[in-house]
Amino acid sequence: MYSYDKKLKNKLSVVMAIVALVSVVCTIGCNKEKSLTDTRRDNIDYDMNQHKTRNVKFTGALSLDQIISFAIENNLDLKAKQLEINIQKELTSQAWLRSLPTLIGEYGKTHRSNALGSDAISLDTGLETLSTSRDSETSTRRGSLSASWDVVEFSSAFFMALQAGDKERIAKQNLKRIKQDLVLDITKKYWQCVVMGEATTEAEKILKDVDARLDAITEGLKDKSILRIDGLKLKKKFTIVKMRLKGYRNTWEELKANLKLSMGLSPMVEIKLASVDIPILTKLEKMEAASLEQEALCSRPELFQQDYNEKIAHNDVRVAIASFFPSLPVSVNHNYSNNPFLYANNWYTLGLKASTDILSIPQKIANFHSLALKQKLIREQRMKLSIGILAQVNLALIQYYADADLCLANSSLVNVQNEIVKVDKKMLDAGKKTSDEYLSAEIDYFFANLEYMISYAEMMGAKAQVENSVGREVAVSAESIPVLTD
Repeated sequence: MYSYDKKLKNKLSVVMAIVALVSVVCTIGCNKEKSLTDTRRDNIDYDMNQHKTRNVKFTGALSLDQIISFAIENNLDLKAKQLEINIQKELTSQAWLRSLPTLIGEYGKTHRSNALGSDAISLDTGLETLSTSRDSETSTRRGSLSASWDVVEFSSAFFMALQAGDKERIAKQNLKRIKQDLVLDITKKYWQCVVMGEATTEAEKILKDVDARLDAITEGLKDKSILRIDGLKLKKKFTIVKMRLKGYRNTWEELKANLKLSMGLSPMVEIKLASVDIPILTKLEKMEAASLEQEALCSRPELFQQDYNEKIAHNDVRVAIASFFPSLPVSVNHNYSNNPFLYANNWYTLGLKASTDILSIPQKIANFHSLALKQKLIREQRMKLSIGILAQVNLALIQYYADADLCLANSSLVNVQNEIVKVDKKMLDAGKKTSDEYLSAEIDYFFANLEYMISYAEMMGAKAQVENSVGREVAVSAESIPVLTD
């Protein structure tokens, strides 16, 4: 018959009270899940606060290098990609730590309500040979420290850690390519804004002359100082010109809004672009296709990414080969027990065990062959990507020469039209030309110069496209950005 242990009952009551207290604390700590409405409200508040931080004031005009520098620091796509790299860094550290051996420590205290006693009966006579005895105390304390290390698992973890490092490098190359695309996007938008800003300034100057001339024509029609048919024709001509001139400012504001978006700014932020002297193009900048192709094959981040993918696939094959070997864990244990009936209360255990799943070998063979084929597939995909990159380089080069030829042609037209304006000015002063004819010559020069500036901006964008197609890093000068944060 078992004896009732009052001390054990008290100890159990204390344990149950502790468990209940911990349960209550955990329940209180688990706050009620927020509703979707609350989540959206919090996100809206966060977005508005972030939006306010992007309302900056620039204290001066910005150059192209300053705009690119600011965009690289504030573009949201780049920030998101940098966070992905940071995440992959932590995953790489986790992968390396996975190769460590396991080290498990245990400690426990138990109490029985009665002694564990036993009798000894002889198998020959069936009689009791010894009186009832016990070999342990009712209260015991035990502890152990176990270390184990599997050689095969270590090799697999090692190769997987190498793969995690390669994935981190792939993320960095992806960030590099995004930066290159951002520089290209900003360069194109910058030159469009510069050209349209110059066009808007010149258009508004001419618009004043056109408005004045339209008023004069209207007065001439009223007092019949000019023929009605001639006045109506001139009025129609200058009205059409006026309609064309008035649209440039809106276009300029739209282009600046797109530029500010790429910079990571609010569209409401005011920016001023530094003045740029657009030279008259006299000759083309020659670029060798062969050297550009070689540079692209050596510099494009996408090819580096494929190289790392090939390394990852190669390590997959290594992991598959390691899986053929039997599991071979080595373990070392240190144990302790306060049982006074034991001869030794501390002891060590050293173990070595080999095991394998024989029926999984065919599956492992098939997996090995599939991974080997995947490695070849990645190599072929890289070749396809290389061909596509070379095509991009040549297409960008063709577009550059086409835009440069058009820019040269427009520069010749600007020179001719400029000479016409000078001649008309002299003839106007000599009384051989009317003010309407001279104004028409100025308008023709404005549109010819506008076409040249547009073609120049497209040529600069095409040149940036060539540099982007070869994966060239754009050197940005370390100019200070004239910005005052609100």
